[in-house]
Amino acid sequence: MHTRTRTTALALALAAGLALSACAGDDQAEFAQEPPSGSAADPGTEQEDPPTDQADATEETEGAEEATTVEPAAERTVEVEESESVSTEDVAFTLTVHRLVVHDYYLEAEVTVVNDGTESVDTWYGSGNGSTEPRVFDDRGRVYPFVVQAGGDGQRLTLEPGQGVEAGLVFPGRLDPDAEQVTLDFEAIGGEWEGLLFEIPVGGAS
Repeated sequence: MHTRTRTTALALALAAGLALSACAGDDQAEFAQEPPSGSAADPGTEQEDPPTDQADATEETEGAEEATTVEPAAERTVEVEESESVSTEDVAFTLTVHRLVVHDYYLEAEVTVVNDGTESVDTWYGSGNGSTEPRVFDDRGRVYPFVVQAGGDGQRLTLEPGQGVEAGLVFPGRLDPDAEQVTLDFEAIGGEWEGLLFEIPVGGAS
């Protein structure tokens, strides 16, 4: 027997921070050649301005790049406080989503999971197992993957009877400022997590 009930709960959530940075740079060697006489690189020859049509094309390209830049949604906290309880012949647990925090470069869902049953409950992996992780997607078609949590050593987080965990689940990516709703999806964890979806309104452009 597999039943699920939805309730409203208040609980404290442990937020997790995320700092993402990337840098790249390659030094490339260049071979120097003596320029032919009269060329633009010849110091004895004055360099002419580029043709007008070439300059216009450059300005148009720069303008197109500026036009495609996507500004992030305003940083804010969306209170959710929504719970779903799962009870089967094997396990029983309650999952509560407290809030979704929209940051500049990532989303953070503050959640609590409590094992209400007499058997252990498997949740997400601590690190490195991409096919069984929660995810977020918005109504604009963008998917925000889960950032695995440090210290998991590739192991699944398992809750014994009576145990619970408070977690801040981080999903990198800038929320589209025109998105009106995101869905927090736990189905990929598998088993009794099927159907655990939380639809969260984020208010659209702001």
